[in-house]
Amino acid sequence: MVIGWLTRLVVVLVILGVLGYDGISLAASRAGAPDDADQAAQAAASAWAQSHNWNAATLAAQQSLTDTEVLVPGSLAISPTGAVTLRIRRHVVTLVTKDIPKAKDLTGFTVTGSASAATP
Repeated sequence: MVIGWLTRLVVVLVILGVLGYDGISLAASRAGAPDDADQAAQAAASAWAQSHNWNAATLAAQQSLTDTEVLVPGSLAISPTGAVTLRIRRHVVTLVTKDIPKAKDLTGFTVTGSASAATP
């Protein structure tokens, strides 16, 4: 009797722990993504200031991203002043949602980053 109750309690705590870990992972990733987007935009602005080459700016932005992030194609925009805006797509790897088809939509999101013109 006591072992059955204790087993259920442990199973519930494990499930809550895994769901809590995934929730914290998703929240932390969403909180940090705008900073990564801004860093990518700053890298692109610096490359643009040095070379005035759109491909070099795109490459610099892509290289500053992590393995779970990609530059949204066609999202890099450079103003005449050299200011940069772009969008990145981030995919978060979690314990549970990676195996559930409908939940995979929750682990990917897009954020916008921007940077003012860099000095050459």
